[in-house]
Amino acid sequence: MHHIHHTHAFVISHKDLGEANRLYTIFTKELGMVTATAQGVRKMSSKLRFTLQSGTYIKVDFVRGKEMWRITSASPLESFDSRDTARNIVWLRILGLLARLTQGEESHPQVFSHVFTVFETIKNVPEEELANFEIICFIKLLFSFGYWEIIEGDESIVAGSYNKEMFDFISGRRTVLVSRINNSLSASQL
Repeated sequence: MHHIHHTHAFVISHKDLGEANRLYTIFTKELGMVTATAQGVRKMSSKLRFTLQSGTYIKVDFVRGKEMWRITSASPLESFDSRDTARNIVWLRILGLLARLTQGEESHPQVFSHVFTVFETIKNVPEEELANFEIICFIKLLFSFGYWEIIEGDESIVAGSYNKEMFDFISGRRTVLVSRINNSLSASQL
């Protein structure tokens, strides 16, 4: 008998397999980054079809198969309005960075908590501040995984909250910070 793992998770991405299956990358609260399959999810009759969309926050049940995890059920907890394109693009880029930085199945409860905070906060960020919000998120994620070197002024970014003062602070340093983010990603070789 297989043990069923129940957890909350963010759907990072998916890849089609065969005629009706998909391979998902999912960031879970208890298991970290998991690769799992969902059988028949692309069929019109599939109950999971709309639940397992990239960027969605879900409650998911997994079983460990011989070679990989298998999704047995999932229910949506929350997602963005699909018409909010700018917000969705930023959110998916943040999740993409998370996927790059997270290696293997290892629990990262503090990172999960931060990603959940980002998910809740991005809904209320003014559209004109989304670029600054994204930079802050990238820096915090890079710092969490040890890929961001703190120099003078960075403490407030890493420890600060997402507010107008922080957005103004980032706005005045955007070019330098984006360059440092790109350098950190290059140096990480991820």
